[in-house]
Amino acid sequence: ILGTAGLGLAQMYAPWPVECDAISVNARRFKVDVSDFWAPRLQSTVQFVLELRNRNPLRAMVLESCKLEVFEAATGLRLGSVQQGPALVSPFNSRPVTLALKDFGSSLPPPEQRRISELFLRHKALLLTIVATSLSKIPSSSSSSS
Repeated sequence: ILGTAGLGLAQMYAPWPVECDAISVNARRFKVDVSDFWAPRLQSTVQFVLELRNRNPLRAMVLESCKLEVFEAATGLRLGSVQQGPALVSPFNSRPVTLALKDFGSSLPPPEQRRISELFLRHKALLLTIVATSLSKIPSSSSSSS
């Protein structure tokens, strides 16, 4: 009984952060526009479905931000990023969040877009590295209404 009370007391002073797990990653659109044969352009959308989980049994937590960055796995070239804003997660609960990264790779210089387009057309796949960074906090108990 004392061990359980100690764990509950530790949770009051040192809560666990909100966990952010990937449920699925779906390519909604990946198109190589070859209207200009010598300068193909990428048109792409990737949808990420994340699960925000609060393992704290006694307190709600706020996910301040969750940023996903997408890199090409072979070269480490940054293709784009998307960010989720604040979200409240109830105690000992989880909720899904959907993020869409639109037009990743379209801001790259034409030679890089051509290289990535050729790679995708040759292999019918593109290997990506996805890095997620999140920040959570305990919600403030005092709030002013305006």
